[in-house]
Amino acid sequence: MNLNEGLNRRSFLKGAALMGGAAAFAGMVGCAPQTSASQELSSASDSAWDKEVDVVIAGAGGGGLAAAVEASAAGKEVVVCEVMSSATMSNSALCAGMIQGACTKLQKEAGIDDSVEEFDKYLTAVAEGFENPELRRLYAEKSGETIDWLAEQGAALSTERLSTQGTMVDYYTDVTPAVARMHQNADGIGAGFTEPLRKKAEEQGAEFMFDTQVTRLLTNVDGEVEGVIVADGGKEQRIKARLGVILNTGGFSRNADMVRSFMSPAMPGMFNDRPIMGSYGSPWQQGDGIMMACALGAKLVNPWCAYNVAPGLERKVEDNSAGYISMPGIFVSTDGQRHVLENGRPTENVVGDVWKQPNGYVWNIWDQGLADATADFGGPIMYCSDGFEEELSGGYVVKADTVEELAAALDLDADTLKKTIDGFNEGAASGADALGRQNAMPLMQPPFFAGRVIAVSPDTAGGVDVNTNTQVLNVFGEVIPRLYAVGNMVGGFKGKVNAGCGQALGWTYTSGRIAGQHVVTLEPLA
Repeated sequence: MNLNEGLNRRSFLKGAALMGGAAAFAGMVGCAPQTSASQELSSASDSAWDKEVDVVIAGAGGGGLAAAVEASAAGKEVVVCEVMSSATMSNSALCAGMIQGACTKLQKEAGIDDSVEEFDKYLTAVAEGFENPELRRLYAEKSGETIDWLAEQGAALSTERLSTQGTMVDYYTDVTPAVARMHQNADGIGAGFTEPLRKKAEEQGAEFMFDTQVTRLLTNVDGEVEGVIVADGGKEQRIKARLGVILNTGGFSRNADMVRSFMSPAMPGMFNDRPIMGSYGSPWQQGDGIMMACALGAKLVNPWCAYNVAPGLERKVEDNSAGYISMPGIFVSTDGQRHVLENGRPTENVVGDVWKQPNGYVWNIWDQGLADATADFGGPIMYCSDGFEEELSGGYVVKADTVEELAAALDLDADTLKKTIDGFNEGAASGADALGRQNAMPLMQPPFFAGRVIAVSPDTAGGVDVNTNTQVLNVFGEVIPRLYAVGNMVGGFKGKVNAGCGQALGWTYTSGRIAGQHVVTLEPLA
């Protein structure tokens, strides 16, 4: 089978997971206020509500949990609606438990000299002018306080797990020195943050409704968000929020239609038969919160932005899932030769170099030796099935016993591909790679594998516009009353380049706390 043929199938996800399909998507793109539908309860009596609370939070990820703790600590009645079956399935819970922040108590205890100004310099440099300066500065100022707060809630943080990681280690050191701002909990997983918050919120009276999806925001005649419609096991409920609604639904990295509309460069000659950015994050990152906010006129900011753009491989077109290339083989263009440094940094630049190749892609080629050598940490491509069985059966990865068979499957010249692999192997053995790659493993042990390289990310990082209170703003820069958004569904908290592991988590918890603190200051609806 020619792999190009196997990869041309398209069957995009339809139905409820896309939050209303084409109609919802059209409303999201236009960002036009849908007042008649969203105000259907405006003249109804209180008996029209199935439930009334002070604060409704959509999503039990890190930001939603932080907001729930803060709002319930103020004595408010809080309900958290989560589409998944538990709070342990979000990206916040499943990540490596790393969070970035400046001027923390742990840093001071460890004798690390840091400042908000230096952290902000670094965040400014990696953003390259594509961020919202107010949100960037807000994160720089509040990040350390948030990490101290997480420790107070029960997160197991210590000076032993402070480190200097991420882009700052090798880049931007001419702007500001690298400082140990990475704080990792002792559990080594995000649940080390989320579980203490969930327990604290429950102890303070917050209610959690799992397997429950917020599907619509409801407003009154004054344009204030006064509640939500939720779907629970096929049954709809209307929940009134006397103070406000906080959205923490994540981005849209698993919504193929939205990715194609906002993130896929469409240039003559480039392959555009499907999205060229996939996700290894939660399958529920469908952009539903962004679409609901846009239905009320919310402004979109940086919809092209992702949290961390890196090279990866497609897994399934229908759910836009992807694998992350943790240890690349070689990247081969359509001419059968290498033109892109496979393990270059920042990873955003590597993806940019890939897009500059003919047709906008390269093949990643690896062998059984590389797969065996990396088996202990997830293989050369993480988040894939064992032995790449699902990817092989779906036509996203090809397997061949010889280089010649591989070349035929990829529609490459066999002699050229063999010469490229032989040259790479010689460079790996001598330490003199043609592209300057260090510590490369030769590709000599059949079978050989290949897959098309695309951009991948845990989630998008562009979305609705918010102010420094995390209140959602409309296209005129005005607050949409009683509506908040936190986490990765917010646009502008970061810019072009990922600041390293823990930036999104730091923003998520910081923005969630701010939303929870601010919503309780509002006067309740009658």
